[in-house]
Amino acid sequence: MLTHVSSIKTRFRHARRVAMPAALSILALTGALAATPRAAQAQQVYIGSGNGWQQMIDHPDQWTFVRRNASGFYVNFIQMLRGDVPRCTQTAALFTHKNAIYESDSRYTGLGGFPNGGQFSLALQATQLNALLSGGFAVPYTSLNYGLDAAKEADLKQIGMPAGTSRPCLTQAGPWNFHGDIVNSPDVTANIGRSDGASTDGPLSLWQVNQGMMQQGSYSLVNYVHARHKIALVMVAPYNLKPTSQWLSVAQQCVRQHEDHGAKPDIWSVFEYATTTPTLPETVGGRPADTITGMAYWLINHVRDPKRYAGLAVPSGQLPGARASTFAVRNRSTWLDLCPAVSAQVQDPAHQWNVRFHVNGRDVTRQLTQPGGLAFVGGLRLWPGQSRQVQVTLAPKNPVFARRAAPPVIRLSLRPNGSREAQVNQVVTLRPGASSPAALVASARP
Repeated sequence: MLTHVSSIKTRFRHARRVAMPAALSILALTGALAATPRAAQAQQVYIGSGNGWQQMIDHPDQWTFVRRNASGFYVNFIQMLRGDVPRCTQTAALFTHKNAIYESDSRYTGLGGFPNGGQFSLALQATQLNALLSGGFAVPYTSLNYGLDAAKEADLKQIGMPAGTSRPCLTQAGPWNFHGDIVNSPDVTANIGRSDGASTDGPLSLWQVNQGMMQQGSYSLVNYVHARHKIALVMVAPYNLKPTSQWLSVAQQCVRQHEDHGAKPDIWSVFEYATTTPTLPETVGGRPADTITGMAYWLINHVRDPKRYAGLAVPSGQLPGARASTFAVRNRSTWLDLCPAVSAQVQDPAHQWNVRFHVNGRDVTRQLTQPGGLAFVGGLRLWPGQSRQVQVTLAPKNPVFARRAAPPVIRLSLRPNGSREAQVNQVVTLRPGASSPAALVASARP
């Protein structure tokens, strides 16, 4: 693991959910089509800054979108050494969603940031957690850096919770230590077995050069945790990344690569520690700034698409009775790349038709008609202003009976990402093969 403040790593969460309708599981297309082992939950985005915490309090006008839309605040035990309730109260007041992830540490001694080798005791951990709670934060997730300690884990799960309930506590690890696969680290997998999930430490200086096969190790952690139906959190942090002007582009690359490898976590943590990377502002000229809040601004827009840049389009004037149709998945943004998911429900009561879907000559029928739909990741990612065509074809199972059978009805649903609980951006109904000259029958935005 990294030295002292590096223990500020992000912890995984599956717990509290942002209010979003239930969505569907997903298969990722990354050149070859590959399934994730478990349906991802609605992705959450937490934001925190070790060196910029006071700036966030002093300049709320410089990160209004993130304050309004982030899932909550991420804070590390080293940041909390002051443990003052007033600062927590000021911070909670800035957020619409007053949640905090509290990162503790399993060690009691030998910690950086403590004068004269001071101890990080159970009492100090409780003081810090209670400061967040007293300041107005709900704490839906906690984590322990450097392994698990039974006493600290028990307190993290119980303090401030109603009797008979507990909050998830995650175990954190550095994926550059896995040699490309988490199963090479039996101590980490054992901790995951004892905990509610796992999180990664996310220094992008190591990600950028793929030290210790950090990239593959991080994908394996997310998939390992999800296969066990637990919570996965991935941190992106600018620790030691030089020059700092690379921060936004490398952090975006980290997110995209997780998506393209079918390893989308339940929680993203955008967190600064031990660097001089600026925290504010969130935008410059209406686009994400190369700052901590700027990365959170891009990420929230990317996974939620609040302006609904992603959409479905069906050309009008298709021939009556045609047994082929097309629709486009498009990105209307001039700056934001998107990887929406499209699912199709085929209604053919007489079971007389074979309906197939193709993208770039590849048959994607299975992916589109499964509950999670087809995720436009990898080679299908929608860059700003880009569209991708999907061809729909019909073939009668029995030409004699098909003449008398009603044509199928195809209901398309688009979500901003492949998370099961993501909102539905748009619903479109197609009737290829119908007598109507227009393939588009209905289009709705729930």
